Amino acid sequence: MKLGIEWNYKYEGSVDEQARRIKDNGFDATFVARIEMLGEIMEALDKYSIVCESYHAPFDHINDMWLPGDAGEIMLGRICECVDACATYNIPVVVVHLSSGKTPPRINDIGFDRYDRLMAYANDKGITVAFENIRKLDNVAFAMENYPEAGFCWDVGHEACYTYGMEFMHLFGKRIVALHLHDNTGIYDEDKHWLPFDGVIDMEKAAKYLAMSPYQKSVMLEVTNKSAGIEDMELFYKKAYEAATRFAALVEKHRSI
Repeated sequence: MKLGIEWNYKYEGSVDEQARRIKDNGFDATFVARIEMLGEIMEALDKYSIVCESYHAPFDHINDMWLPGDAGEIMLGRICECVDACATYNIPVVVVHLSSGKTPPRINDIGFDRYDRLMAYANDKGITVAFENIRKLDNVAFAMENYPEAGFCWDVGHEACYTYGMEFMHLFGKRIVALHLHDNTGIYDEDKHWLPFDGVIDMEKAAKYLAMSPYQKSVMLEVTNKSAGIEDMELFYKKAYEAATRFAALVEKHRSI
């Protein structure tokens, strides 16, 4: 399997340097999450033959999608800008959250309408919207049920710290188009974004689920040196590569069974 790691916007160095480090340390893919400097980033990724597998849409005001008023329309517009960026730079998938926090708004017709418009916009641009699991199963179920063209972004860490006991891949594994792999304590709300195998998540089980799915993209780590607690960048990328390689080997093992 290819190996991927998220693009770190807090990296203390140039765009070119980060891209080179990613490539030199064995990673062939990444995902991005901001409009700022995107052109420069994409040029660097192209220079080092790094594939950008997805664009993570903003989620700071994602609950506004379900609420009346201009704020929800502004949020919809921001996500549509991400769809435009995907179309411009040939990024096939935009990852979207459906809610935020412990008590988000209930699913309602206002949100239905906005997500209907988002899906129509993305379809017109040829971009796949992948909905990510956060705290609420019903939001993801709503999206998967109502939009057969939508994909699923499986966040392994979120499953462990937000919805313990719910196994999203049993429900949506056939729709997976994006992966966010990271580890944590398994304690509710402790979304640590550690390197795989540094926490309590059963990575063997996660690899088995991935092996049983149609997923063919990279082992994508959603981890930065800060979240991993490693200041030295070379050491961080070395350990990230080791963790990603170890997980990929588990996936291949289960695929061969």
